[in-house]
Amino acid sequence: MGAVADLKRRTGVGLGGILLYSLLLAGGIVAATATGQVDWTDGNLGLFFAGLLYGVGLLGVVSAVSNLPRFLLVAVGRRRGPMEGLSAVTGTIETIEGTLTAPLHDAPAVCYTYRVLDTTESEGDDEAGEDAASDSSEDDEIDEGNWSLTAMGEDGVPFAVSAADGTERVRVDPAAATVHLDDRTEVMVEAGEHPSGGAEALRREADLAPAPSGVPRRYQEATLTPGEEAFVVGRARSDGGLRIDDGTPFVVADADYPSRLRGRVTVGFGAGIPVSALGIAAMLFAAGGL
Repeated sequence: MGAVADLKRRTGVGLGGILLYSLLLAGGIVAATATGQVDWTDGNLGLFFAGLLYGVGLLGVVSAVSNLPRFLLVAVGRRRGPMEGLSAVTGTIETIEGTLTAPLHDAPAVCYTYRVLDTTESEGDDEAGEDAASDSSEDDEIDEGNWSLTAMGEDGVPFAVSAADGTERVRVDPAAATVHLDDRTEVMVEAGEHPSGGAEALRREADLAPAPSGVPRRYQEATLTPGEEAFVVGRARSDGGLRIDDGTPFVVADADYPSRLRGRVTVGFGAGIPVSALGIAAMLFAAGGL
């Protein structure tokens, strides 16, 4: 389930979204099969590409559906502003109980998340496999090929967020929060190399054994630091000032999180619905149902 939790943290799509995608994809295939003369083993390229188009469109739809509830809660919280009850605030991070050291950055932070990825490829694999691993290390949002999640985690200390307009200072304890940080730093430790500095510190933080000989490893970390802009949404209570430390929803994120949510919903529905509709229509046509 670690991989599913990681997917949800990075994209907003969790187990429910995966099940929804599977059901919609299977439903489209069943519809094409029921309305036409279909032999899925006859090498019909038109049917294959139509199904592929339908599947790609569904990715957008499922992303939008999965992120819509959180998007609406964030919109309501931002409209209410910093106040008791559902509340959202974007502002500057201030320390209230010191900082911790983010291991990969070796720098002060109030909150950080990390991921460690291993691969089945070794230094003896062919050149194409090495190129794929190199490409994957540049941007973990693309297909990670043979890379798999080995460890993930987060840590944080209480801090405060001062609203941009100066109207309120909200204290935040991220221990019970879902943390969404987008800007990750990555260190690639090549096969045969020993991790040093921040990579070694993060390996120890994740309580991992050294990578097997001949196998590369990727260490990723994202941080929130004092003076940086952060976004927090949760259920605030008055305790000598506003405080958010538990409840649902409770999100601690970088300041761009609301715009990422909006993009997932608008692009997902705006592009996903017409693409998937075109794909199902093409499937029915290729199957002889239209």
